[in-house]
Amino acid sequence: MSETVTVEASDGETIISTENVQESKLESYGELIVNMKSSDLPLDYYRSFFSSKKNCFTGRDIVMWLVKHRDVEYKDATALADRLISIGVVVEYKNRKRAFNVDNRYRLIIDTEQNGVLNVFHVGENFAVDYVCAVKAANNLRIAITGLYTKFLNEYGSQIDYEQLQRSKEFNVDYRNAVYMLKFAKLIDLNDVERKCFFINIYNTLMINGLLVYGKPRSILQKKNFYNICKYNIGGHLFSLNDIEHGVLRANRKPVGALKRCFGGKDIRRMYITTLFDPRIHFALNCGAKSCPPIRAYVPEKLDYQLDLASRNFCDGEVVVDEKNKVVSMSKIFQWYKDDFGNSDVELLNHVRGYIDDKEIRDSLVRLLQTGKVRVKYHYYDWSLNELDMSASSNENTE
Repeated sequence: MSETVTVEASDGETIISTENVQESKLESYGELIVNMKSSDLPLDYYRSFFSSKKNCFTGRDIVMWLVKHRDVEYKDATALADRLISIGVVVEYKNRKRAFNVDNRYRLIIDTEQNGVLNVFHVGENFAVDYVCAVKAANNLRIAITGLYTKFLNEYGSQIDYEQLQRSKEFNVDYRNAVYMLKFAKLIDLNDVERKCFFINIYNTLMINGLLVYGKPRSILQKKNFYNICKYNIGGHLFSLNDIEHGVLRANRKPVGALKRCFGGKDIRRMYITTLFDPRIHFALNCGAKSCPPIRAYVPEKLDYQLDLASRNFCDGEVVVDEKNKVVSMSKIFQWYKDDFGNSDVELLNHVRGYIDDKEIRDSLVRLLQTGKVRVKYHYYDWSLNELDMSASSNENTE
């Protein structure tokens, strides 16, 4: 029997209707999904021009896995595989509605990938929740992501062991349960500092979550879709990566290249926009690329200090002053978001110099600014995935 889940926009308008997915049933299969991800089920990915499909396998793969790990007969395993399809845990990899066949290719729905909401189910006993204190939810999330970062992030916060992370208990149980509870959090409980800290942490982990589910975007179109598709349900409202960065943290400024703002005039999510825009958020947000700022877990009580430190570390590493040729080179982040730092190159450079700790570089920049003759150039931005270089790690261990 076909079932439907309807997701409503903040203004009450229906924006998504997905067949064969029912949240309560997805939740009841949470443990099985975790076991499928963390065991020897052969998961692969398939790419098309428009998107990447991760966690794919053949019908025969899933049947044989169920025979081995659920200790059932082949016939019963086939029936269970068909059941997983009927409730939306497994789908035909091109979303075609066909009867289960061992020769067809399928993909594991880690979350409801059809609409991009990535905090649909929790792992463990089912429970009913009406309300969760947002401060407590934010703290639980911070504990969960600290566990992830400690184990799967390199010491500089610049590389992630995605392969081990995806199969870990820390991600599949602890983190998933923490983000599941966000659905019940009342964001109005958070003050402006807490909200800014909360959404910085959410952005970075939603990015990781999205990369694990969909894979790294391979084209401009995929990138554009990725930032809008990946979402969490937070307090009953859907927030995509774009909504979080540009709607909430950038005080509803337009995304780069966009014609309109994320939150329209009647969008109820406008109430969560940060009161005072802080350009330092650009040194805290990580989009999964090697040239992005490092990933850290941020704490409300230390947020100002942490953002200041992140800004100084990033600028010290990215700003190069060539006084002889009157050129200042810096990250493309300053080019894309130039208006967030000032209305001109001079205003941009005056803003940046406040975050340069190296006295020699800072003094050179001051002298260039005083001449009124300075040219700004931007570094090449490395969009390669910030995955942990295992070969480098192996070499370090053998030395």
